[in-house]
Amino acid sequence: MKKLKQWVFQTFGRVAGRNSIRRVLRPTQLTWKKVKKLLGKAKPEKRAAPIQELLPLFAGVCGGEVILISVDEVHVHRDLDLGYTGGPKGVRLWRKSDGPKLSDRLNA
Repeated sequence: MKKLKQWVFQTFGRVAGRNSIRRVLRPTQLTWKKVKKLLGKAKPEKRAAPIQELLPLFAGVCGGEVILISVDEVHVHRDLDLGYTGGPKGVRLWRKSDGPKLSDRLNA
């Protein structure tokens, strides 16, 4: 709501309270809501390639030749702040993830 109040002030030069903004939005069937993240769909063949590379390593772990510390597929997105925006009442809003593709990330 703070961002919406700032936008009203910057655009119209007026200070608007929460209830004033709600009264304006209600007849237009708009509401202020949190956005959900829309992630790109994974390609199964691209996901299978690293697994094939890990299978010989896993065999070494099972045979006691290799010590396994950690194998994790989780990646951290830099765009976790989804924020809020206005939209039609009763319709979920999605925001496309703007984080880099996995192949473009530098993993240490």
